[in-house]
This record gives sequence, C-alpha cells and structure tokens, in this order.
Amino acid sequence: MFMTYVIILFCFFASAHIENLKLKILGQLSNFEVVEIKGKEVIQNITLEMKKVEISVQEGIRSLAPALMAIFLINIYYFLYGVVNMLYRVYVAGQKFNIFQYVNGMIAPLLLLFIVNKLFQFTLIPSTQYTKLLDELHHPNLLWSISKCYGGASGGSTDFYAVMEHQRKRLIWVLFGVPISAATYHKVMGALASAMVTSMAVMVRGSVM
Repeated sequence: MFMTYVIILFCFFASAHIENLKLKILGQLSNFEVVEIKGKEVIQNITLEMKKVEISVQEGIRSLAPALMAIFLINIYYFLYGVVNMLYRVYVAGQKFNIFQYVNGMIAPLLLLFIVNKLFQFTLIPSTQYTKLLDELHHPNLLWSISKCYGGASGGSTDFYAVMEHQRKRLIWVLFGVPISAATYHKVMGALASAMVTSMAVMVRGSVM
C-alpha cells in the first residue's frame, strides 16, 4: 500500500516536470526574434531542457517500475482468481448461489478491478501531460518557429515532431516494454471488463440451470 502512494506521488511529480518543460519550450519558441536569429541555439536549449527532465523522471521510473508491475500483476492475479473460483464453484462443484451469495462473491473481483482502473488512471497523468505539450507545439505560430530553427528546411519540423513523439517513452511509464498511454489503458481495462461481464453472465446462467 505504501508503494502505491509513492507511485501516485511520483506520477504527479513527473507531470509537474513535463508541465515545466512545456512552459520552457513554448517560451523559447514564442520568442520569434530570437528564433529568427538563433534558431539552432533554441533547439540546443530545448534539447538540454529535455535531457534534464528526462534524467530526473527516468530515475524514478527505473526505481518504481518493478513495484508498479508487481502491484498490477498481484491485483490482476487475484481478480482472475476470484472470477475463476466463482466459475469453478458453479460448474465443477455444482454449487447454487442465491442473489446475495452471488453479489458477495463478485465484490472482491470488482474491487480489484476498480483498484487497477484507478492506478492506471494515475499512471496516465505523465502521458496526458506530454500529449498536451505535443498539442501545443502544433499551433500555427510555433510551426513557423520550429521551421525557422531548422533554417526553413521543409522536413525540419517533421523531424522535430518525430523526435518529440519518440521522446514520449523516455518521460512516461513503460511496463514490459509497452508505454503506458491512453491506448494501453483502454485495451487492458476493456479486456478485464469483458472478462468480468462474461463471467458474471456465465455464472448467472449456471446458477439457474
């Protein structure tokens, strides 16, 4: 439980660093006179700021990722165990449940599913903050600045955005080699919710047969 609180606090810490990075990048790119004259220096400054944030955030991710993986796996294991146990009692042991026993047996898996869902939402905070940074960088006036930083080269801004997107995995949670993003969240929670709903329907059917 203590490590869960530590991980949640770190998510807010990482989000604050990314927000600060966003303000610094936008501040430098919005200074059009400096961009016009010292475009390459602006890119160097942005790279330096990103490196500073990357070092501080990655250190925490490396330290806490094993604990986060353990918390996820333990909760998902007990969630699946509770579902399988109920199915076993209905179809193998032949037990019949009344509505109160049925609800009571599903409380623990539902609670674990809720915990996994909330923890996922907290780990998404840095990713969400980084997405806001990328969205801000696509404003028309900043497109001009980024292009100027690369000497007006047509592919300069494209390369810049590609690099910024690549940097995402250096500033957000990565578990089992997969960045924790909104897409990851929806896939995992969708699969767990589907398993829950299907098992509940199967158990109801088994109990009345």
